[in-house]
Amino acid sequence: MIPVVPSISHKMSKDLINFYAYLKNKNHHAVKVPSQKDKPSIIVIGSGISGIAATKELTSHGFNVLLIEARDRIGGRVHSVELGKGQFIELGAQYIHGIKNNPLFNISQNYQLEVKPYTRSDWAIYDIEGNEIDKNQLSEIVDEYKHLLSSLSLERKSDNKDRFLVEDMKELDTKILRHKATKEGDLYALAKMISIKEYNEEKLFQYKLGVIKKESESNYLVTNGYSKLLQGLLNDAMQTGLLKVVLSTQANKIQHTSENISVHTKNGEVFQADAVICTVPLGVLKAGTLMFDPPLPKLKTKAINKLNMAIHNKVVLEFEDVFWDNNLSHFVVLYDPTLNAWLDIINLQFFHTQKMPILSSSIYSGNNAKINTDKYMLNHFVNLLKRIYPDTYRPLKQHWITDWGNDPYSLGSYSYHPEGSGLDDNSEIAKPMGRVIFAGEHTHRSPSNIQGAYLSGLEGAVQVVEQLHNIYEMAAHDS
Repeated sequence: MIPVVPSISHKMSKDLINFYAYLKNKNHHAVKVPSQKDKPSIIVIGSGISGIAATKELTSHGFNVLLIEARDRIGGRVHSVELGKGQFIELGAQYIHGIKNNPLFNISQNYQLEVKPYTRSDWAIYDIEGNEIDKNQLSEIVDEYKHLLSSLSLERKSDNKDRFLVEDMKELDTKILRHKATKEGDLYALAKMISIKEYNEEKLFQYKLGVIKKESESNYLVTNGYSKLLQGLLNDAMQTGLLKVVLSTQANKIQHTSENISVHTKNGEVFQADAVICTVPLGVLKAGTLMFDPPLPKLKTKAINKLNMAIHNKVVLEFEDVFWDNNLSHFVVLYDPTLNAWLDIINLQFFHTQKMPILSSSIYSGNNAKINTDKYMLNHFVNLLKRIYPDTYRPLKQHWITDWGNDPYSLGSYSYHPEGSGLDDNSEIAKPMGRVIFAGEHTHRSPSNIQGAYLSGLEGAVQVVEQLHNIYEMAAHDS
């Protein structure tokens, strides 16, 4: 199914502005063209991709927007660090998931985002001791498991059409374990994980993008800074003259009535508006650091509590020179008992023509995982690389280590469905609450990815116009 890109109706936005201006000036007899202050004002909380997408859509249709961001930068869980000379590393999101029929990829081309395919064709596998594993053997096992998966009769336990949820994965896992071909050991465990993941991705790509995975070439790595996309969208919104951005300002309460919105901040400021789009991550909603007055409905709170946040941290290491096999796009380290995770290490030099001797290590772990101290993590990875390349290792220049699970403005990397949850919970979180609208990847029916976050922002913009249109149309007719 090709995704529909939400957009505000030009007629509805024009009618809303006229209703709003009429009500504001109904005691004045002079005919006037609505000025900026005669147009509805909307507060957007959070400057991640969903918040900025909503901001761009609203300002392009003539609405005043105040964008409030807790951090001292825009981007949210997109965090690009520029090293100079057009070189970037990504501490947050770094992929575009497929390019065919992908609205996020389409819009990214307007802002000169450069991407390169990220495949498993040029890679290597090592164990935790630094010994290389025969990947041909792994490929054979993966093929066996994928053939087995396609032959299994699976009863879906969820209504999620674009991916298998946790309970579906357990069904796959259980049936594989019962099969006589299943063996024990890290290599077989990795093969099982890859085969289930690829089977899951094929369903995701077919549903989300309307193509099979091979046609979309799976994931694409952004190589020149994901922040270019967000900054480009924000610059377009700024050029309308309708946008004000406030950084380093944490919203801690949304007070909402049938008449207006008040957003209170941690430093004591209060901002008034006609509506608000709340794009704070699921982790923040779960923690309750953003209060709602009146409180959220019980069904919405229940849905928020049913979903969880996954942790995807990174250890990015820049060296003086490349000392690893530069023909590898990435390499995988079998289960690391210290981190309780599998490691996927990307060779950024592989994707760049200019010198970039950087390894970006992804640590995929559960929602309860805690990152160790930076010094401990750094030593752990350096020692691992010394075991893999004992004769060629070169000095470390600088490093970056993320801790998204303890970041107070995200409290995790992305939402996921634990057992007993499903897409209806995402839809419940997304439901408007009068003048309060919700957006973010956790509100979309294709959650846990940046495309879902982008589309949710556009949907939020559409919803706020529809809600306000209904409110002011009724008021205009009653006056």
